[in-house]
Amino acid sequence: AGDYPYSGALYLTYGKIVKSSKNEITNNYSIGVLGPKSFAAETQIFAHKLINYTRPEGWNTQIKSELLLNYGYKNEHRIYQYHDLLDVKTQTGLNIGTAQINTTIGAMLRIGKLNINSNDIDKQSLLNSSTLKPKLFFFVNPTITIIGYNGLLQGGISSRNRKLKSNTYSIPDQEISRVISKLSFG
Repeated sequence: AGDYPYSGALYLTYGKIVKSSKNEITNNYSIGVLGPKSFAAETQIFAHKLINYTRPEGWNTQIKSELLLNYGYKNEHRIYQYHDLLDVKTQTGLNIGTAQINTTIGAMLRIGKLNINSNDIDKQSLLNSSTLKPKLFFFVNPTITIIGYNGLLQGGISSRNRKLKSNTYSIPDQEISRVISKLSFG
C-alpha cells in the first residue's frame, strides 16, 4: 500500500491552439488505451534490459486494459503587459475523460526579452529563419490542480464499476490527493 501502481497509457492527441493578442486557447482530444495494451510493461522491461538494470517487478498487478478518451481545454489570458519586457497571464484548464478528470488554475509572470508581438514558430517562419526573433526571459508559474479522477492511479472508469482481478493494484479514492500545487520557474 502507498506505492504508485504499475500502469501505462498509449495514446494519440490532436490539438488546436487559437491565439489572439490577449488569449491563447488550446483544445485537444486524446484517444488510446490504458493498461497492458499500452505496452508500458514491455517498454520499461526493454529499457531496463538495455541499460543492464534490475528487471522491474509488479507489472502483473496493473489495471486492466481500457479505452482512453479525453478532452483537454486550456486558456492563458494576458492581464498585464509592459512593452516586451514583462507580462502576466492567468491560466485555466480542464481535462475530462476516461484517463483523468481535473481542473487547473494558475498564473504566469515572465520578465525579459519576450518579443510578444513577433511571430511564434509557424510554417512561414520555418521557411524563413530570419523572421524568428530571439526570446530570453525568466518565468514563474504557480498552479493548483483539483483532481476528480486519475485512471492511472485509480484504474479505468469501467474498472471502478466491476470487480477487479484479485492481483490488480490501484489507489482507493480516499487515498488520492485531491489538490496538487505546483511551482515551475526557469
